[in-house]
Amino acid sequence: MEKVYLGKVTATHGIKGELKIKSNFTYKEKAFRIGNHLIIDNKKYEIKTHRVHKGLDMVTLDEYHDINEVLFLLKKNVYIAKEELNLEKEEVLDEDLLNYQVLTTSGKKGIIKEIFYASPTNKIIRAVVEKEILVPMSSPLVKIDVDKKEIIIDEIRNVGDIMKIDILTLFPEMFENVFSSSIIKRAIEEKKVEINIHNFRDYSKDSHHKVDDTPYGGGAGMVLTCQPIFDCVENIKKEDSKVILLTPDGTPYKQKIAYDLSKEKHLIFICGHYEGFDERIRSLCNLELSIGDYVLTGGELASMVITDSIVRLLPGVIEEESHKNDSFNNNLLDYPTYTKPRVFRGMEVPEVLLSGDHKKIEEYRKEESIKKTREKRPDLLEK
Repeated sequence: MEKVYLGKVTATHGIKGELKIKSNFTYKEKAFRIGNHLIIDNKKYEIKTHRVHKGLDMVTLDEYHDINEVLFLLKKNVYIAKEELNLEKEEVLDEDLLNYQVLTTSGKKGIIKEIFYASPTNKIIRAVVEKEILVPMSSPLVKIDVDKKEIIIDEIRNVGDIMKIDILTLFPEMFENVFSSSIIKRAIEEKKVEINIHNFRDYSKDSHHKVDDTPYGGGAGMVLTCQPIFDCVENIKKEDSKVILLTPDGTPYKQKIAYDLSKEKHLIFICGHYEGFDERIRSLCNLELSIGDYVLTGGELASMVITDSIVRLLPGVIEEESHKNDSFNNNLLDYPTYTKPRVFRGMEVPEVLLSGDHKKIEEYRKEESIKKTREKRPDLLEK
């Protein structure tokens, strides 16, 4: 019989013999099904009830009804027979992943040294691909090929690597509060990202530091000139830089683009202003983006929106589980969430969320996600 490690009994709860089990096991809903058998000290114990409380798996065992009857199980390791899990082909255990080969999309090969948990929901692979790297398993950059026993990583970025973002603007003061608070501030402090704001007026060769002029052919407003922006970009651009122009006629910004940009090492955003910019500035850019079918006074707000959406996807900035089920992943809106109290002004939390049944909760959330998308964004389901 092949045993699989689930976790450890940390404490009892109440007087009826309920046990608290601390577990990071990936497939808990299959492991803690009622009727399954936990193995402790090579003896099997049938699960009578199961629920989740404050991140711990709470179980009672058949034939044990009193706290004094289960005290001998405290601090014991808990296992389950592998065959009881009834895993699907694509469901791979951590110990099996250790035998997989690591491949990158650039053709590099490596090996897995360790799998550990940065938090109960954030599983990390420690691998060696020329150098040691850390990769969150739930990242969209990671794909598992069960048939070939390979872990394919699209553009490895180590948790310790720093993404660099440079923003070209005429109004650097607009960014001070946005980038000095919340998640972006923490990401900068923890050296997950480096953000630099450049006033491209400083690059103007005009004696009065002008950066705009009247449009050829006439018309209202002023147009940003080429020279200051070209000189600023050329001063900071590197071989691996991606230059992005923020403009109403750009490609509509989507979550998929955020994921793609989060793989890059260096992003340069050009914020337009006034009536527009000289058309020749487009020749500098690898990508043009729009955040919606409306017009702003400049690209500054758009650059903040896009920067925020990218930074939160960088490894180690937030828990992977936090954005794993984000709206727009798989073309679905996020499912509804609830917290305490259980009843507020007659409005109750759905009973299934209190059941502790992981499978039913997962099914409920998927159904609600589809329902919400059908009601609010049916266009996403057509993609």
